[in-house]
Amino acid sequence: MAKDSISKLRDRKKQKTVNIDSVSAALVKPFSGQKIIENPTLRAFIPPLKDEELYLLEQSIRAEGVREPLLLWVDPEGVHILVDGYNRFQIIRKIEEEGKVVKYGVKYLEFANFEEVKDWMLQNQLGRRNLTNEQRSYLRGLRYNREKSKHGGDRKSSGQNDPMTQGVRFSEYLSQEFGVGEKTIRRDAEFAKGIELIGESNPSLKMELLAGKVKIKKSTLQNLGKIEVTSIPVFNNSADVEGYLQKDANKADSASMESKSVNSTAEAEKLFKKAKNSLDSAYSSRSAKDIASLIKILEELKELL
Repeated sequence: MAKDSISKLRDRKKQKTVNIDSVSAALVKPFSGQKIIENPTLRAFIPPLKDEELYLLEQSIRAEGVREPLLLWVDPEGVHILVDGYNRFQIIRKIEEEGKVVKYGVKYLEFANFEEVKDWMLQNQLGRRNLTNEQRSYLRGLRYNREKSKHGGDRKSSGQNDPMTQGVRFSEYLSQEFGVGEKTIRRDAEFAKGIELIGESNPSLKMELLAGKVKIKKSTLQNLGKIEVTSIPVFNNSADVEGYLQKDANKADSASMESKSVNSTAEAEKLFKKAKNSLDSAYSSRSAKDIASLIKILEELKELL
């Protein structure tokens, strides 16, 4: 997505703001927790806060209320979907369950479709200042992979199917935007694929990885992102990931050995025929030259077997 279109996308939030302090109770009710819908796909884009950060946010809301409005999008079916403010909304619901009233505002964003919502949300998350290096790498990789998927890109991480943006490869465009190398962007893409693969079977483990509560080497997750999967594996911990990669490596080695075996068999058959013909020639000629040629063929055959 071009940089100017991203800016326009982030600015498309100008419809109306509801100030909870200035409206009647009847108007506040439609924006209660029962009407605002949390979307799991959008929620998954948000790297989790550290426990300390979440605690401080809760204390701030309890003391001062919600200072920034929740950002919503009304989908074509009229559902009020939460776009930004998932951590605040989680705390709001927690306090409301205690029988207390939390004052908060909402602001509506305008988008053409749900894909546009996801693009805006991903870009918005990348603007956070409190991201860890791993979270930033994950979000950059997600953004690259989403753009690549729009252009029919496959799971390969090379630049072969790199989409073009403003006349340059998208990996180059992102590398300029974030001040990193193109190879870093592609490694980010593999890293994000690895984390997403884990999240497909175990969303909790994915969140723990992004929160830094579970440690798996970045290179391991990048290797996981390179694998073509036919069925989604189940990962319960880091050992499962390592085991899956080892199993895949063993499978690749086995396939390679089988391929070499097939090739060796075909090559040996050719040498056996060549040796037989050479033997017939040496038997007929009784010459040292033909015998030397036969010996050379037999040595090649010995090395191959």
